Amino acid sequence: PSALRPENFDKVIAERRQIEVLLVGLGRKPARLPDPIAWQLREAGIRFDVMTTGAAARTYSIMLGENRKVAAALVPVD
Repeated sequence: PSALRPENFDKVIAERRQIEVLLVGLGRKPARLPDPIAWQLREAGIRFDVMTTGAAARTYSIMLGENRKVAAALVPVD
């Protein structure tokens, strides 16, 4: 998570009208989204939920199956 920068979310911001919720997977262990990114998303009106990458991927699949407007930003795990 510490390697993430606000500019990593520029495409998400650009597509914000198409996103109901953004799932953010931050690796194997629970972590917080860095404050500058959290504020950037809030100011853009994007609801987000931060969790482990595995949980985010599973939740994304479920929400997509429900035809929800969902997006995911996933930090890869080994």
